[in-house]
Amino acid sequence: MPKNKKPLVRGIALDAESSRRRIDENGYLHVTQTHLTKEQVAPYLGSEIPGYEELGLEPDKVYYGYRPAEELEKSLDMFNGMPLLIIHQQDSAHAPLKEVRVGSVGTTPVWSAPYLDNSLTITDQTAIDGINDETLREISCGYFYTPDFTPGEFNGVAYDFVMRNIRGNHVALVKEGRAGPDVYVHDGMPSKIKKVIKPMKLTRVQVAVRAALGTYLAPRLAQDALPDDLTKLVGSYKKSSTLAKAVSRKYGSMIAQDMDIEADDLVELLDAAGGAVEPEDEGAKEDDPAFDEDNASESLRTMLEGKVPDELLQKLLACLAAPATDEDLDDLSDGKVKPVGDDNLDDDNGKGPAMDSKAIIAQAKKEALGHARKLNAAGNKVRSLVGDLDAMAFDSAEDIFAHALKSKGVNIKNYKPEAYEGMFDMISERQPSALANDHAFKDEPAELTGHFAHLANIKFG
Repeated sequence: MPKNKKPLVRGIALDAESSRRRIDENGYLHVTQTHLTKEQVAPYLGSEIPGYEELGLEPDKVYYGYRPAEELEKSLDMFNGMPLLIIHQQDSAHAPLKEVRVGSVGTTPVWSAPYLDNSLTITDQTAIDGINDETLREISCGYFYTPDFTPGEFNGVAYDFVMRNIRGNHVALVKEGRAGPDVYVHDGMPSKIKKVIKPMKLTRVQVAVRAALGTYLAPRLAQDALPDDLTKLVGSYKKSSTLAKAVSRKYGSMIAQDMDIEADDLVELLDAAGGAVEPEDEGAKEDDPAFDEDNASESLRTMLEGKVPDELLQKLLACLAAPATDEDLDDLSDGKVKPVGDDNLDDDNGKGPAMDSKAIIAQAKKEALGHARKLNAAGNKVRSLVGDLDAMAFDSAEDIFAHALKSKGVNIKNYKPEAYEGMFDMISERQPSALANDHAFKDEPAELTGHFAHLANIKFG
């Protein structure tokens, strides 16, 4: 090839919709005929467009691409037999994504302007469940194309480039896509460019501050209120004084009767909690005592003794009161210790519901224990694929499964958190043998030459 002539650049683009359904005697889901994509103008980030760097595009700028009818008609047969995946990732015969394949596209393509239709077969129960409960509500095409930056207008909408030489690679099950609300049967959703929000990551010190803040708030909040967004709060305010003010603003109206948030005490607690752990780059001390969830008061005393004034420490321990026992938890679950309500009004002083601190602390501890168990269970479950991790550094079990999915190359932004565990189960169960895995995911892919040379140009946005 002459040096002054650049090769054609092809890449993957994404569209989506959901479909009509029929279950056969094997349990397989068949979609008789459904829209795969359509003629339209759709928004794409510059980084999603193949060859954007060579084209001089801004990666975070939105460009509008036109998918013309004549190009879709020419690609009519190109989606036949393509694999159906639960993620958007390049698939091929030399490196098949067996662990995320859940079916295939049929061989009955139809061009029914402005739509390109075909049939689908879904052969994986987890994927079928996702379709039924709408966590995987739409289907989305992945295809090669060449961007032709010839601007124009379609149906009154201006576009920056035209998609040429469209060739199918796969179809994916997603939550929503670009093809629009009419590319579905019964339950579509309009397409839109979404702002990418990265999950907030806390340092080790911030994790300790968050834990202390949760412990501080739990016995103070009314029984129908739970501390939420603590990660966002802790990550947004670096100074303990400003964090304490933010906590007062957010939770001041939720505080139980006869209780309050003492700003000075809270600031001292947050400072002490942050100073009780080593900075991220130094690592945790091996002889640091582990937090005993069955004896929160003693663990808190061990962690903070000598680091805060004795008077403040006693106040903090008094907030926790006596640790709830297993008998207390049993009484709570059996209904012997009842939540505070109208039946427990303090008639002597007229101050409203009398606070049953034992019930509040027992409930708070029960919820904390349940939350910790869920985190540990999720951490143990993902260990086989991602190794050991600090489960308590995550806000929820869903966050742990999201971390595991991301580490395996799964783009989770199109799926609901409730689907993460099922998606992880699917990948875990389908994990290939060590020999096949080494071959499929080796660092240097096999060289593609001859008729297959163009496959090496597949790019993902």
